[in-house]
Amino acid sequence: MKPKREKIETVLARRHWEKQGRAAPPIAVLVHSLHEQFSEDLMQRLEPHGVQFSDWGALTTLYHSGEPYCQTPTEICHGMLFTSGAISKILVRLERLGMVERVENPEDQRSKLAKLTAKGLNCVRTVQSQLKDIEHQQLKGLNKEELNTLEQLLTKLHNNWES
Repeated sequence: MKPKREKIETVLARRHWEKQGRAAPPIAVLVHSLHEQFSEDLMQRLEPHGVQFSDWGALTTLYHSGEPYCQTPTEICHGMLFTSGAISKILVRLERLGMVERVENPEDQRSKLAKLTAKGLNCVRTVQSQLKDIEHQQLKGLNKEELNTLEQLLTKLHNNWES
């Protein structure tokens, strides 16, 4: 049985922000908490498919490449920011699960492409649909204007981190 998530209010109360002269907790704590909750939800959806968190990145990278959902391991590396060794292990695991297959590269006979199988495609679509439902549920208390503001602010924050 998984431990129950600690309410963010409890985490924040322990931090004693006011004693540190801050009116509010650092944004990083809130973002980290949301990330952990999302990751936990994602892992619960992946578990029935036998897929690990790192596998999910490779599956979605292939999926977002568009039909025929096929890329070189190097292209997958760039999409995920992993090393070639890590991608090789992930692709071997996904191939064993029947989520990807290795096919001949028509542009380079020395290498093989990784291609989503019907099973891999079904997994991505199923889990993405479940995640969309979770997102809709979690955001239901926000009106359209609040959602737009949240998206704009998170985009700015993200862009600041990347620059």
